[in-house]
Amino acid sequence: MVKEYKWIHPFNQYRIFCDFKCNRLRDRLHTLKVCLTRANLAAAIEIVQAVRSGESVLIQLTDMLVGLASARLNDRLAPGGAGGR
Repeated sequence: MVKEYKWIHPFNQYRIFCDFKCNRLRDRLHTLKVCLTRANLAAAIEIVQAVRSGESVLIQLTDMLVGLASARLNDRLAPGGAGGR
């Protein structure tokens, strides 16, 4: 039986943008694309690309929203703070 990952849905196309990181692993994005492609063979991972978050407002907004959602799920938001109750 093939394990299906709920976050890679069959018959969808994905373009994945990661924050640019300088490290020793030059092929990390290629490896990520291979892993995601193998996670669900019926889905199309079109591109996995590094983007400098300081140069992309959409990446910055995504980082902020993910941070807010994570804090909310972990009950770490202070009342009256950004996103607080």
